Amino acid sequence: MRIVSNPSKLPCAWRERDRRRAELFADFLPSESGILVEIGCGSDQLTVPLSKFATGYIIEAVDRFAGPYTKDYELLLRDYNKADY
Repeated sequence: MRIVSNPSKLPCAWRERDRRRAELFADFLPSESGILVEIGCGSDQLTVPLSKFATGYIIEAVDRFAGPYTKDYELLLRDYNKADY
């Protein structure tokens, strides 16, 4: 664990936490392909990094949260492609 003393470094620390969680979660998936349904995905802190590790899976994200990707598939693709997980 690293202690973050500079608040400007927090986004990087959160991304690293999300990446580690997604990688650990992906290790529990039973096969190399399938459909994964994430209920309550919220702001996609797990969904986007998980999609980088569970590449053989179709991920269906379900939530009542009207986040930044609502009706904006291009924004979702842009954020997915620039994610450095």
